[in-house]
Amino acid sequence: MKTKITYNQLIHKFSLKKIKNLKDYNRALTWYESLIDNYDESNELNEYLDVLALLIEEYEEKKFPIPEADPVDIIKYLMEEKNIKQVELAKAFGSQSIVSEVLNRKRGLTLKYIYNIADILKVKPQVFV
Repeated sequence: MKTKITYNQLIHKFSLKKIKNLKDYNRALTWYESLIDNYDESNELNEYLDVLALLIEEYEEKKFPIPEADPVDIIKYLMEEKNIKQVELAKAFGSQSIVSEVLNRKRGLTLKYIYNIADILKVKPQVFV
């Protein structure tokens, strides 16, 4: 059963303001998680949750940035995770020597390679772009 809570009650418990430190972040995240079960598309309080989510996201992007991933590092990671050997990727690149050159950054990834490798690794090609 969903709990009814008014906008004024939400603001009183946790006002919508910029998150400035880890303590505020943890508090905002806990509060958000406690409310998300009450999310309903027709609920008038969803704007509150949407704004709170934006504030949390802004803090996370600033304090916990995710670096851009290198396509070769992604391939190596997926190979390890899926237990795929270089020889199995030869089909995607045409030969095992090309696989080796790509993994050692001596040859770049072409669009053809990207689509082929994505198919073998069972991911979307956009992962490598």
